[in-house]
Order: sequence, then structure tokens, then C-alpha cells
Amino acid sequence: MKIAILGKGKLKHSLEWYKENSFILWTVGTADYPDCDRYFELHGIQTKHKCDKIEPFVYELARRHRIPINNSISAMIVNALAIDMVMVGDELENLIIDGCPMNAKAEYEQQKPALALVVGFMRGKGYRIDWTDEPENIEYGR
Repeated sequence: MKIAILGKGKLKHSLEWYKENSFILWTVGTADYPDCDRYFELHGIQTKHKCDKIEPFVYELARRHRIPINNSISAMIVNALAIDMVMVGDELENLIIDGCPMNAKAEYEQQKPALALVVGFMRGKGYRIDWTDEPENIEYGR
């Protein structure tokens, strides 16, 4: 299973590239990407897409492992981990985080270290994570 988590920033790869390479596409409900497999909205914002909720067991998994979830991208990463832990025969082989430089607002700048920690945690567990907009000055899990 290959998952691409798409933010609202500039993408390194096109949606067509992801589809051609058999990625499952996840994004936030406020993104304008058509035909994604799942849309998530964690802030109660009304969107044009039908959005999935992060299940309580995902937050419990994060709490148990002391993984900070303070933004939608982190929540989607932990959701991918939770799915991988219960799936049989379809393990998570690659996760790309694209269009998520986390620098558009001061709020994102504050959330960036937590996202880097989540990425580092996943890499430490042996998952292949490609954060296309990964900050050069944060060294978690590289």
C-alpha cells in the first residue's frame, strides 16, 4: 500500500503521477484536489467533499506512543500507521507527504516540529517516509 498525503501547498508530483504510480490519495477537506480517495477535516469546517473522521483508536495509539497530533497531516500519518497495524497482507510500503511545507502561517511554523517528530517516529519504526517539503533545519529521523 502506498499513500500520498497532499497538503494545499505546491505539489512536487502531479495528481496524475500519483495515480499512475498506484498511490492512495489523502488530503484535507478544504483542498481543491478532485478524486482523492479520502478527505479529512479535523476542525469542523464545512467543505465540498465528504470527509472522513480520524477514529478515536488513532488518537489512543498516538497517546500510547506519545506521538503529538497537533495538525491534520500528523493525524493522517498516525491514521496510516493504525491502518498498517491492522491490515494483513497489504503493508504500508511508502508514504509521501507532499505540498506541506508548513510555513504559510505562524500556526504552521509552530506545528512543524511536531510533524517532524511524527515523521521521525515513523522512520524510526522502519517506515519509508518522503516529506517532499521537509525543512532543512529539522533533523528528526533523517
